[in-house]
Amino acid sequence: MDILIEVQVLLDEHYAAERPLLREIEKHSSRIAAKIATQHAEVLEIGAHLDGALAGGRDDDALRLVRRFHAMARHNMIEEERVVFPLSGKWFQF
Repeated sequence: MDILIEVQVLLDEHYAAERPLLREIEKHSSRIAAKIATQHAEVLEIGAHLDGALAGGRDDDALRLVRRFHAMARHNMIEEERVVFPLSGKWFQF
């Protein structure tokens, strides 16, 4: 289960690093910025529930939460690749 904790920490750090970008995106589309921020919060919340399920020995709950955690994190990555990055290329000079 150490790998789950490591993934949670890495995602938390990654999401924190994206906050300045989301603030810039918000200037162009508050809807997109809010949607991505909400996805980040949901992934982290699921991770917190997962920690509780594991600590409480609720293996069935933990398995469902791992699947949900993975699905939400993956969905966020896909959304950023398909929506955020192309628009960022239009909005910002790199």
